[in-house]
Amino acid sequence: MEKMNLKLLYSILEVSPFLSSKFSAKLRSVSSKLLVASYHRDSRGTFEYDEEEESSNRRRPSYREFDNEDEGRQGIIPVTMMRMGITEGRQGIIPVIMMKNGYNRRRPRYNSGYDDGYSNFQRRDNFQMAGQNLSKPDWKQMKLKPIEKDFYTPTATVENRSTEEIENYRKQHNLTLLGKNIPNPILDFSEYEFPEEVMNVFEKDGFKTPTPIQAQGWPIVLSGLDLIGIGQTGSGKTLGYTVPGFVHIRNQPPVEENEGPVGLVLAPTRELAQQIHQVTANMFGNARLRTSCLFGGASKNVQASSLSKRPSLCIATPGRLLDFLEMGVTNLKRCSYLVLDEADRMLDMGFEPQIRKIVDQIRPDRQTLMWSATWPKEVQILASDFLTDFTQLNVGSTELYANPNVIQEVEVCKIFLDKMQEIEKGAKVLVFAQTKIQVDNISRMLYRTGLKSVGIHGDHSQARRDQSLRGFRDGRYSVLVATDVASRGLDVNDITLVVNYDFPTCIEDYVHRIGRTARAGKSGRALSFVTPSDSGNAIKDLIRLLQKGNFEVPSELYNIVQESRGSKSKSRYRKW
Repeated sequence: MEKMNLKLLYSILEVSPFLSSKFSAKLRSVSSKLLVASYHRDSRGTFEYDEEEESSNRRRPSYREFDNEDEGRQGIIPVTMMRMGITEGRQGIIPVIMMKNGYNRRRPRYNSGYDDGYSNFQRRDNFQMAGQNLSKPDWKQMKLKPIEKDFYTPTATVENRSTEEIENYRKQHNLTLLGKNIPNPILDFSEYEFPEEVMNVFEKDGFKTPTPIQAQGWPIVLSGLDLIGIGQTGSGKTLGYTVPGFVHIRNQPPVEENEGPVGLVLAPTRELAQQIHQVTANMFGNARLRTSCLFGGASKNVQASSLSKRPSLCIATPGRLLDFLEMGVTNLKRCSYLVLDEADRMLDMGFEPQIRKIVDQIRPDRQTLMWSATWPKEVQILASDFLTDFTQLNVGSTELYANPNVIQEVEVCKIFLDKMQEIEKGAKVLVFAQTKIQVDNISRMLYRTGLKSVGIHGDHSQARRDQSLRGFRDGRYSVLVATDVASRGLDVNDITLVVNYDFPTCIEDYVHRIGRTARAGKSGRALSFVTPSDSGNAIKDLIRLLQKGNFEVPSELYNIVQESRGSKSKSRYRKW
């Protein structure tokens, strides 16, 4: 019965954007009732798990197991606790609910027209099954429209540039390249005939010269080559692929009825997808090329309507895109320009099966770009599977390192509130916490001390998250408290301080967190609070990172590493 309801629901969602508003509203009302009925019959839910909505995959530390088994049988007991010992000053008294199994169980919720209403204890099996009804097309039997990928003719200035000047530029900006027939970099916007729409964006945003990753990446991508770009956050990667993507898309035949987009950008989070969409909106809009942005937490009807208008470029998170591909709302047979942004983050979030299912739907003669801040083995395997004769462009070392413009400070077991009171007036501060409940507690606590703060995490509606981010950008809030959902894709240029209230469990997350400051060549600070209950391996990596950047390493960090080695069984989670 549930399967039948869902089939009917998908049919309603598929046709409703094309009907009159009055009749469409009635159909949506019927679909909501069907979904609710189906949801209550199956306590696990009936839609796929939407990974973009999960801001933290870790066990929530706001509950602990009872030491006394008889006491634990009493069920849920509200208590008031305090962080003990060296960590007690961070947050003070916090009301929590203890449950024997140690998990924060929330009541399942459902929002009509949205797909982010899933409980934390819902099984992840459904998420892994996303896209199972999609079959890989037989490309040899299909007649595909021809595509053009090479749009680069170097100017005399670029072509005649001396080898010594090129090598000096690459050495100065720490650029390393691997590949064949690598073109010379473009050092000024006048050295390539960019379309008028692109030049207007450069002028409007005040860009004077290309960033190093753009200067060397643009000629490679415009030549039709596959590219792997590895660089720190804030290095100009978004324009590094959207500008040549605009040139590529504009030179293809227009999208016709029942055809999907020519360009596709996959991003790990809705925040990053929206940021990319904002960057491309003016450029593509001025050329009368439509774009579509697909992500979880927003109405499928609205997004399906945008796909019906034949967009040339689609920016999407993997889960929502697979939904629409399975529903038949769009297809990727025309896609010839594929970008995987924040590839390392997508793999960290478990998106690899979904990415592979999506790439199977794209023609094999496409141009593929992969952008990443790190170069782990998993990303290397993905690159070898998806890219052909690619060029690798590294800005800096392929080893993990932090933005050198960020001054890193580490405090071992200091009082959080005292440090926050030392913040300069007018400064913008981004605070990272491990869990959603911590975000709410910290933001309320800071607000009571006089700091204008706001929280953001995966349980908040899309409208609330947009409002919070807008308030932070506009200066109405000086402190934004967030889970890792905001560590990638949050584009606020004037963040002066990043605070790690909880130190992340892996050093890659740390690098991406502190990368939210010191963007576009500016300087910034990162302040991290560390306790003995933090991961010993992560602290060991932090020591190496601090040493690479010639920053002071507190002696207590070495003690934490030593203690973690001597402890046979140590909880990964911080106790309250």
